[in-house]
Amino acid sequence: MPNQAIDAKSNDMPKKAEGGPRNSVFSVRLPAKLRFGIELISRRQRIPMTDVIVEAIADALGSENSGLFVDLPGEDLPVYLLARVWDDRESVRLVKLALVQPNLLTGAEAALWARIRAESRYWDGNAKKDALTIDDLRADRLEADWPELNAAA
Repeated sequence: MPNQAIDAKSNDMPKKAEGGPRNSVFSVRLPAKLRFGIELISRRQRIPMTDVIVEAIADALGSENSGLFVDLPGEDLPVYLLARVWDDRESVRLVKLALVQPNLLTGAEAALWARIRAESRYWDGNAKKDALTIDDLRADRLEADWPELNAAA
């Protein structure tokens, strides 16, 4: 069955520094039957195909069975990971992910996290290296150094 590319654009993306929305374009190859199914939903609901796709992805992310709910130490109920780690700033987002689910870091992110964790200037002076929290982070310093840190990674 031939595949067809579809671009899905999300309005729920980080904001640019200027304050305007920043959409992300993501191309996906879909089997013709699946693409046609999306088109039919689009027609029935009278909404753009991209809205159908974005809604389906958002539903999947929020699904308790297959989505981003995770069990975390100290929490009675599963936590929605995306809400816990999302931040408009990529640097803070990496730190939050490293603190909450370090096993999800890529190799490059893990190396970057090791550098950030070891650098005392990014942490409150009273922070314990073996028990860091997001409240200990000096995000302004990390954000100022982020382009250089990220380029070196």
